Amino acid sequence: MTFSYDFNMACSACPAITPLTSTDYHQEVNEAHIACRGCGAVIHFGRAVMTLRNADDPVLDDGCLTAVAWYHTSTYSDWPVGSRTMPAATIEAYREHMPAGAAEGARARHENLALHVGTYEAAIESMLRRMGDQDDGGAQFFLYRVALRARDLTVERGWRDENTENAARLSQDDLGDADVVRYLNVFESPGSISLAIRPSAIAATQRIELPVETLCDGVERACSLRSARCGSSTNAAEPSVRGLGQARSICYAAKWRPPWCHSRTYATCAPEKPAAAATSVAYRQVPAGVYRSQFGNGSRAR
Repeated sequence: MTFSYDFNMACSACPAITPLTSTDYHQEVNEAHIACRGCGAVIHFGRAVMTLRNADDPVLDDGCLTAVAWYHTSTYSDWPVGSRTMPAATIEAYREHMPAGAAEGARARHENLALHVGTYEAAIESMLRRMGDQDDGGAQFFLYRVALRARDLTVERGWRDENTENAARLSQDDLGDADVVRYLNVFESPGSISLAIRPSAIAATQRIELPVETLCDGVERACSLRSARCGSSTNAAEPSVRGLGQARSICYAAKWRPPWCHSRTYATCAPEKPAAAATSVAYRQVPAGVYRSQFGNGSRAR
């Protein structure tokens, strides 16, 4: 698992894919323009022209989807069950500001939305985005590791581009005959594959509270030391602030990394018994009627 990944950009003039380093992407080198490695055309890089980081991603094979573990972060301790119900306060606000009947329509769509799972990195980045942009900074988050049903799972062929196709806000009706739709995620762990799924596609979940309290002391000390070094710089304030931000990002990644997710994205991450200190891990199975399984040996972090 790594949060240090590079990107691939598509060209509108030819089929070539142009790699772009993480540093160049975030610094918007050359005012966010690069030359296509195929035809030389200028690409204004960004999310809109982003494509898969790994064209040979194993999960593009339908048979691999149930052999890997997928991830999701939520403020619900009983996800996916609790997340299906629209909060009463939200319903009342809709009724107050929407035309008659529109609130119930919005509620019905919310409660019929497909679920989303992705890589470990995507799940953590989704949480950090919500903390920064959606007033969830003080909320209790939970990290879920998800196993998909191994039998009778219908997967849509290929993958959708989140930039040009409906993917992020799919309802279960939008899934059609499929239980699973793959799509290119361009917002969390951009360039990775995420899934829109029916709740019935889930066989089992594991849950842990975030942050992992047993990791906090060491991480906070590391952050403090890094911050002190950044603050003692003789350069202008901007590099110091940027260094502090980088330090926090590194610390966040470690702080929210549970004991059973110690490997890289495609290294074996079987659900060995968690360390004794990690008592907040909860092993759950979906309600009766849905095929149940446990994470088999050799399942891969996703």
